[in-house]
Amino acid sequence: MKLLNLDKVIKVKRQQLMVSEVIDSLISLPSSEVKTFFELNGLTLPKTARISVLQKVLKDPVEATLNERAHLADELGYRLTWVEFFSEYQLENLLKFYNSVSLNRKYLSELWLHLLSLIIDKKIDDKELLALMEKAKEHKQLPEDILAYNLDLKDIFLDEKDTIDGISLDQFRTVLYKASTVNEIREIGKKHNVNVPKRLKKEQLADIVVGVLKDRNELTPELEEEVRSLSIVLLQRFAKDRDIKASIELKKEEVIEFILANAEHTKENYSLPQDPAVYDRELRSAEKLEARARQIEEAKKEEPAPAPVIVKEEPKVVAPKPVKVEEKVVVTQKPKHSPQYEEVVRELELLRKELLDHINNCKCTKAQQEEQKN
Repeated sequence: MKLLNLDKVIKVKRQQLMVSEVIDSLISLPSSEVKTFFELNGLTLPKTARISVLQKVLKDPVEATLNERAHLADELGYRLTWVEFFSEYQLENLLKFYNSVSLNRKYLSELWLHLLSLIIDKKIDDKELLALMEKAKEHKQLPEDILAYNLDLKDIFLDEKDTIDGISLDQFRTVLYKASTVNEIREIGKKHNVNVPKRLKKEQLADIVVGVLKDRNELTPELEEEVRSLSIVLLQRFAKDRDIKASIELKKEEVIEFILANAEHTKENYSLPQDPAVYDRELRSAEKLEARARQIEEAKKEEPAPAPVIVKEEPKVVAPKPVKVEEKVVVTQKPKHSPQYEEVVRELELLRKELLDHINNCKCTKAQQEEQKN
Protein backbone atom coordinates (compact mmCIF):
# COMPACT_ATOMS: atom_id res chain seq x y z
CA MET A 1 0.00 0.00 0.00
CA LYS A 2 1.37 3.38 -1.04
CA LEU A 3 0.98 6.10 1.57
CA LEU A 4 -0.77 9.28 0.40
CA ASN A 5 0.72 12.75 0.79
CA LEU A 6 -1.23 15.37 2.70
CA ASP A 7 -0.93 17.85 -0.18
CA LYS A 8 -2.12 15.29 -2.75
CA VAL A 9 -5.45 15.82 -4.52
CA ILE A 10 -7.77 12.81 -4.85
CA LYS A 11 -10.87 12.46 -6.98
CA VAL A 12 -13.95 11.31 -5.09
CA LYS A 13 -17.22 11.15 -7.06
CA ARG A 14 -16.06 13.84 -9.52
CA GLN A 15 -14.91 16.02 -6.66
CA GLN A 16 -11.30 17.16 -6.35
CA LEU A 17 -10.41 16.91 -2.67
CA MET A 18 -7.20 17.61 -0.81
CA VAL A 19 -6.05 14.66 1.28
CA SER A 20 -5.41 17.00 4.23
CA GLU A 21 -9.00 18.32 4.03
CA VAL A 22 -10.48 14.82 3.93
CA ILE A 23 -8.42 13.80 6.95
CA ASP A 24 -9.36 16.95 8.90
CA SER A 25 -13.00 15.95 8.54
CA LEU A 26 -12.47 12.28 9.45
CA ILE A 27 -10.40 12.63 12.65
CA SER A 28 -13.48 13.61 14.67
CA LEU A 29 -15.39 10.49 13.63
CA PRO A 30 -16.23 8.29 16.66
CA SER A 31 -14.41 4.98 16.89
CA SER A 32 -17.70 3.08 16.60
CA GLU A 33 -18.34 4.57 13.15
CA VAL A 34 -14.75 3.89 12.05
CA LYS A 35 -14.93 0.30 13.29
CA THR A 36 -18.22 -0.39 11.52
CA PHE A 37 -16.98 1.07 8.22
CA PHE A 38 -13.76 -0.96 8.18
CA GLU A 39 -15.40 -4.20 9.31
CA LEU A 40 -18.17 -3.96 6.68
CA ASN A 41 -15.56 -3.42 3.97
CA GLY A 42 -13.16 -6.08 5.30
CA LEU A 43 -10.30 -3.61 5.71
CA THR A 44 -7.40 -4.31 8.06
CA LEU A 45 -3.84 -3.13 8.65
CA PRO A 46 -0.93 -4.75 10.49
CA LYS A 47 -0.31 -3.53 14.03
CA THR A 48 3.13 -2.37 12.94
CA ALA A 49 1.40 0.42 10.97
CA ARG A 50 -0.15 1.90 14.11
CA ILE A 51 3.08 1.37 16.06
CA SER A 52 4.99 3.39 13.46
CA VAL A 53 2.44 6.22 13.76
CA LEU A 54 2.65 6.22 17.56
CA GLN A 55 6.46 6.11 17.53
CA LYS A 56 6.57 9.05 15.12
CA VAL A 57 4.14 11.19 17.10
CA LEU A 58 5.61 10.39 20.53
CA LYS A 59 9.27 10.84 19.57
CA ASP A 60 9.58 14.54 20.43
CA PRO A 61 7.56 14.54 23.68
CA VAL A 62 9.45 11.49 24.94
CA GLU A 63 12.81 13.13 24.24
CA ALA A 64 11.60 16.29 25.97
CA THR A 65 10.49 14.29 29.01
CA LEU A 66 13.84 12.48 29.21
CA ASN A 67 15.67 15.81 29.06
CA GLU A 68 13.45 17.35 31.73
CA ARG A 69 13.87 14.38 34.04
CA ALA A 70 17.58 13.82 33.43
CA HIS A 71 18.33 14.67 37.06
CA LEU A 72 15.68 12.25 38.33
CA ALA A 73 16.49 8.54 38.32
CA ASP A 74 12.81 7.64 38.55
CA GLU A 75 10.80 4.78 37.13
CA LEU A 76 9.26 6.85 34.33
CA GLY A 77 12.64 8.01 33.06
CA TYR A 78 13.96 4.44 33.06
CA ARG A 79 10.87 3.07 31.26
CA LEU A 80 11.08 5.72 28.55
CA THR A 81 14.61 4.64 27.64
CA TRP A 82 12.93 1.46 26.26
CA VAL A 83 10.32 3.31 24.19
CA GLU A 84 11.73 2.29 20.80
CA PHE A 85 10.86 -1.33 21.64
CA PHE A 86 7.37 -0.68 23.07
CA SER A 87 4.39 -2.80 22.07
CA GLU A 88 1.24 -1.24 20.64
CA TYR A 89 -0.54 -0.99 23.99
CA GLN A 90 2.47 0.48 25.78
CA LEU A 91 2.55 3.26 23.17
CA GLU A 92 -1.22 3.76 23.31
CA ASN A 93 -1.03 4.08 27.08
CA LEU A 94 1.88 6.52 26.79
CA LEU A 95 -0.15 8.69 24.41
CA LYS A 96 -2.93 8.84 27.00
CA PHE A 97 -0.36 9.68 29.69
CA TYR A 98 0.61 12.91 27.88
CA ASN A 99 -3.06 13.94 27.77
CA SER A 100 -2.46 16.56 25.08
CA VAL A 101 -5.17 17.70 22.67
CA SER A 102 -2.61 18.87 20.11
CA LEU A 103 -0.70 15.59 20.38
CA ASN A 104 -3.92 13.58 19.98
CA ARG A 105 -4.84 15.62 16.90
CA LYS A 106 -1.43 14.99 15.40
CA TYR A 107 -1.77 11.26 16.13
CA LEU A 108 -5.26 11.02 14.60
CA SER A 109 -4.11 12.88 11.48
CA GLU A 110 -1.16 10.50 11.01
CA LEU A 111 -3.38 7.47 11.71
CA TRP A 112 -6.02 8.57 9.23
CA LEU A 113 -3.34 9.10 6.60
CA HIS A 114 -2.79 5.33 6.77
CA LEU A 115 -6.51 4.52 6.96
CA LEU A 116 -7.41 6.76 4.03
CA SER A 117 -4.51 5.35 1.99
CA LEU A 118 -5.94 1.87 2.61
CA ILE A 119 -9.43 2.97 1.54
CA ILE A 120 -8.08 4.43 -1.71
CA ASP A 121 -5.75 1.45 -2.30
CA LYS A 122 -8.65 -1.04 -1.94
CA LYS A 123 -10.82 1.08 -4.25
CA ILE A 124 -13.74 1.37 -1.84
CA ASP A 125 -16.83 2.88 -3.49
CA ASP A 126 -16.68 6.69 -3.52
CA LYS A 127 -20.26 6.83 -2.21
CA GLU A 128 -19.22 5.07 0.97
CA LEU A 129 -16.28 7.39 1.55
CA LEU A 130 -18.46 10.46 1.01
CA ALA A 131 -21.08 9.03 3.37
CA LEU A 132 -18.37 8.54 5.98
CA MET A 133 -17.26 12.14 5.57
CA GLU A 134 -20.86 13.32 6.00
CA LYS A 135 -21.17 11.38 9.25
CA ALA A 136 -17.95 12.97 10.45
CA LYS A 137 -19.47 16.45 10.00
CA GLU A 138 -21.92 15.62 12.79
CA HIS A 139 -19.02 15.33 15.23
CA LYS A 140 -16.85 18.38 15.71
CA GLN A 141 -14.96 17.25 18.81
CA LEU A 142 -11.98 14.91 18.91
CA PRO A 143 -12.37 11.69 20.94
CA GLU A 144 -12.19 12.54 24.66
CA ASP A 145 -10.49 9.29 25.70
CA ILE A 146 -7.78 8.48 23.18
CA LEU A 147 -6.95 5.13 24.80
CA ALA A 148 -10.58 3.99 24.63
CA TYR A 149 -10.66 5.14 20.98
CA ASN A 150 -7.59 3.05 20.15
CA LEU A 151 -8.81 -0.03 21.99
CA ASP A 152 -12.14 0.13 20.17
CA LEU A 153 -10.22 -0.11 16.87
CA LYS A 154 -8.03 -3.03 17.99
CA ASP A 155 -9.68 -5.49 15.55
CA ILE A 156 -8.76 -3.31 12.57
CA PHE A 157 -5.06 -3.74 13.32
CA LEU A 158 -3.91 -7.35 13.21
CA ASP A 159 -0.91 -9.21 14.57
CA GLU A 160 1.24 -10.97 12.03
CA LYS A 161 2.50 -14.52 12.53
CA ASP A 162 4.64 -15.10 15.66
CA THR A 163 3.87 -11.65 17.06
CA ILE A 164 1.63 -10.25 19.77
CA ASP A 165 0.67 -6.62 20.31
CA GLY A 166 2.71 -5.78 17.25
CA ILE A 167 6.08 -7.21 18.34
CA SER A 168 7.81 -10.60 18.48
CA LEU A 169 7.10 -12.89 21.43
CA ASP A 170 10.59 -12.56 22.89
CA GLN A 171 10.56 -8.77 22.50
CA PHE A 172 7.15 -8.79 24.20
CA ARG A 173 8.67 -10.72 27.11
CA THR A 174 11.67 -8.43 27.48
CA VAL A 175 10.10 -5.00 27.04
CA LEU A 176 7.07 -5.71 29.23
CA TYR A 177 9.29 -7.09 31.98
CA LYS A 178 11.69 -4.13 31.77
CA ALA A 179 9.31 -1.24 31.09
CA SER A 180 5.77 -2.08 32.27
CA THR A 181 4.10 -2.34 35.63
CA VAL A 182 2.19 -5.52 36.51
CA ASN A 183 -1.06 -3.54 36.24
CA GLU A 184 -0.23 -2.41 32.71
CA ILE A 185 0.67 -5.97 31.73
CA ARG A 186 -2.70 -7.15 33.04
CA GLU A 187 -4.40 -4.48 30.90
CA ILE A 188 -2.50 -5.75 27.86
CA GLY A 189 -3.89 -9.18 28.71
CA LYS A 190 -7.44 -7.78 28.72
CA LYS A 191 -6.81 -6.21 25.32
CA HIS A 192 -6.10 -9.73 24.04
CA ASN A 193 -9.12 -11.18 25.88
CA VAL A 194 -7.03 -12.72 28.66
CA ASN A 195 -8.03 -11.97 32.24
CA VAL A 196 -4.97 -12.74 34.31
CA PRO A 197 -6.00 -13.87 37.80
CA LYS A 198 -4.19 -12.45 40.80
CA ARG A 199 -4.02 -15.94 42.28
CA LEU A 200 -4.01 -19.20 40.33
CA LYS A 201 -6.40 -22.00 41.11
CA LYS A 202 -5.02 -25.49 41.72
CA GLU A 203 -6.10 -26.65 38.24
CA GLN A 204 -4.37 -23.70 36.57
CA LEU A 205 -1.19 -24.33 38.54
CA ALA A 206 -1.28 -28.01 37.58
CA ASP A 207 -1.76 -27.05 33.90
CA ILE A 208 1.43 -24.96 34.03
CA VAL A 209 3.46 -27.76 35.62
CA VAL A 210 2.10 -30.35 33.18
CA GLY A 211 2.86 -28.00 30.26
CA VAL A 212 6.48 -27.58 31.33
CA LEU A 213 6.94 -31.34 31.82
CA LYS A 214 5.48 -31.90 28.35
CA ASP A 215 7.89 -29.37 26.80
CA ARG A 216 10.77 -31.21 28.50
CA ASN A 217 9.52 -34.58 27.20
CA GLU A 218 9.28 -35.77 30.81
CA LEU A 219 5.51 -36.17 30.98
CA THR A 220 3.92 -39.60 31.29
CA PRO A 221 0.27 -40.44 31.97
CA GLU A 222 1.20 -41.66 35.45
CA LEU A 223 3.17 -38.47 36.24
CA GLU A 224 0.34 -36.25 35.02
CA GLU A 225 -2.12 -38.14 37.21
CA GLU A 226 0.21 -37.69 40.19
CA VAL A 227 0.62 -33.95 39.54
CA ARG A 228 -3.11 -33.33 39.29
CA SER A 229 -3.77 -35.26 42.51
CA LEU A 230 -1.40 -33.14 44.60
CA SER A 231 -2.60 -30.45 46.98
CA ILE A 232 -1.62 -26.84 46.26
CA VAL A 233 1.20 -26.92 48.83
CA LEU A 234 2.64 -30.19 47.51
CA LEU A 235 2.17 -29.02 43.92
CA GLN A 236 4.27 -25.93 44.60
CA ARG A 237 6.91 -28.10 46.26
CA PHE A 238 6.86 -30.45 43.27
CA ALA A 239 7.43 -27.50 40.92
CA LYS A 240 10.25 -26.07 43.05
CA ASP A 241 12.06 -29.41 43.26
CA ARG A 242 12.01 -29.70 39.47
CA ASP A 243 13.01 -26.08 38.81
CA ILE A 244 9.60 -25.19 37.34
CA LYS A 245 8.52 -21.59 37.77
CA ALA A 246 4.98 -22.00 39.03
CA SER A 247 3.28 -20.54 42.08
CA ILE A 248 -0.16 -19.35 43.10
CA GLU A 249 1.04 -15.74 43.37
CA LEU A 250 2.09 -14.76 39.85
CA LYS A 251 5.34 -12.84 39.41
CA LYS A 252 5.72 -10.35 36.59
CA GLU A 253 7.30 -12.83 34.16
CA GLU A 254 4.61 -15.41 35.01
CA VAL A 255 1.89 -12.88 34.21
CA ILE A 256 3.50 -12.35 30.81
CA GLU A 257 3.71 -16.10 30.17
CA PHE A 258 0.08 -16.53 31.24
CA ILE A 259 -0.96 -14.03 28.55
CA LEU A 260 1.12 -15.74 25.86
CA ALA A 261 -0.24 -19.15 26.88
CA ASN A 262 -3.88 -18.00 26.72
CA ALA A 263 -4.11 -15.28 24.05
CA GLU A 264 -6.04 -16.44 20.98
CA HIS A 265 -3.25 -15.50 18.60
CA THR A 266 -0.43 -17.27 20.47
CA LYS A 267 -1.85 -20.11 22.57
CA GLU A 268 -1.89 -22.71 19.78
CA ASN A 269 1.89 -22.67 19.29
CA TYR A 270 2.83 -21.46 22.76
CA SER A 271 5.98 -22.75 24.43
CA LEU A 272 8.22 -21.51 27.20
CA PRO A 273 11.07 -19.21 26.14
CA GLN A 274 14.08 -21.10 24.79
CA ASP A 275 16.45 -18.67 26.46
CA PRO A 276 15.78 -18.33 30.22
CA ALA A 277 17.61 -14.97 30.15
CA VAL A 278 15.07 -13.44 27.77
CA TYR A 279 13.62 -11.40 30.64
CA ASP A 280 16.92 -9.86 31.59
CA ARG A 281 18.57 -9.16 28.24
CA GLU A 282 19.59 -5.79 26.85
CA LEU A 283 17.91 -4.48 23.70
CA ARG A 284 19.12 -0.89 23.91
CA SER A 285 22.31 -0.07 22.06
CA ALA A 286 25.55 0.70 23.90
CA GLU A 287 25.53 4.17 22.30
CA LYS A 288 22.15 4.99 23.80
CA LEU A 289 23.14 3.71 27.21
CA GLU A 290 26.28 5.84 27.08
CA ALA A 291 24.29 8.89 25.97
CA ARG A 292 21.81 8.44 28.82
CA ALA A 293 24.66 8.00 31.30
CA ARG A 294 26.30 11.23 30.06
CA GLN A 295 22.97 13.04 30.30
CA ILE A 296 22.54 11.99 33.92
CA GLU A 297 26.15 12.84 34.74
CA GLU A 298 25.78 16.34 33.28
CA ALA A 299 22.53 16.88 35.17
CA LYS A 300 24.26 15.74 38.35
CA LYS A 301 27.02 18.33 37.86
CA GLU A 302 24.46 21.09 37.30
CA GLU A 303 22.61 20.30 40.54
CA PRO A 304 23.08 23.21 42.97
CA ALA A 305 25.44 22.55 45.85
CA PRO A 306 23.80 21.78 49.20
CA ALA A 307 23.21 24.81 51.40
CA PRO A 308 25.96 25.28 54.00
CA VAL A 309 25.20 24.06 57.50
CA ILE A 310 25.08 26.99 59.89
CA VAL A 311 26.13 26.05 63.42
CA LYS A 312 25.43 28.49 66.20
CA GLU A 313 28.21 29.16 68.69
CA GLU A 314 27.61 28.09 72.25
CA PRO A 315 27.28 31.09 74.60
CA LYS A 316 30.18 31.82 76.93
CA VAL A 317 29.68 30.47 80.41
CA VAL A 318 31.32 32.49 83.22
CA ALA A 319 31.92 30.82 86.59
CA PRO A 320 32.11 32.92 89.76
CA LYS A 321 35.52 31.61 90.88
CA PRO A 322 37.76 31.48 89.00
CA VAL A 323 36.47 33.27 85.94
CA LYS A 324 36.75 30.95 82.98
CA VAL A 325 35.35 31.08 79.49
CA GLU A 326 34.35 27.82 77.89
CA GLU A 327 35.86 27.13 74.54
CA LYS A 328 33.71 27.71 71.48
CA VAL A 329 32.70 24.44 69.99
CA VAL A 330 31.80 24.50 66.32
CA VAL A 331 30.36 21.28 65.03
CA THR A 332 30.76 20.73 61.32
CA GLN A 333 28.43 18.33 59.57
CA LYS A 334 28.99 16.54 56.35
CA PRO A 335 26.53 18.00 53.80
CA LYS A 336 23.77 15.57 52.92
CA HIS A 337 22.87 15.06 49.30
CA SER A 338 19.28 15.47 48.22
CA PRO A 339 17.15 12.36 47.46
CA GLN A 340 17.19 13.35 43.76
CA TYR A 341 20.98 13.35 43.81
CA GLU A 342 21.06 9.87 45.36
CA GLU A 343 18.56 8.62 42.75
CA VAL A 344 20.73 10.00 39.95
CA VAL A 345 23.76 8.16 41.35
CA ARG A 346 21.76 4.92 41.56
CA GLU A 347 20.51 5.15 37.97
CA LEU A 348 23.97 6.06 36.73
CA GLU A 349 25.37 2.98 38.46
CA LEU A 350 22.58 0.85 36.95
CA LEU A 351 23.30 2.15 33.47
CA ARG A 352 27.03 1.61 34.01
CA LYS A 353 26.42 -2.04 34.93
CA GLU A 354 24.09 -2.56 31.97
CA LEU A 355 26.68 -1.04 29.64
CA LEU A 356 29.45 -3.26 31.04
CA ASP A 357 27.22 -6.34 30.68
CA HIS A 358 26.46 -5.35 27.11
CA ILE A 359 30.16 -4.90 26.29
CA ASN A 360 31.10 -8.20 27.99
CA ASN A 361 28.38 -10.05 26.07
CA CYS A 362 29.71 -8.60 22.82
CA LYS A 363 33.26 -9.74 23.75
CA CYS A 364 32.01 -13.24 24.62
CA THR A 365 30.16 -13.50 21.33
CA LYS A 366 33.23 -12.36 19.40
CA ALA A 367 35.43 -14.85 21.25
CA GLN A 368 32.99 -17.67 20.49
CA GLN A 369 33.01 -16.72 16.81
CA GLU A 370 36.83 -16.78 16.78
CA GLU A 371 36.81 -20.24 18.40
CA GLN A 372 34.40 -21.53 15.78
CA LYS A 373 36.64 -20.17 13.01
CA ASN A 374 39.68 -21.92 14.49
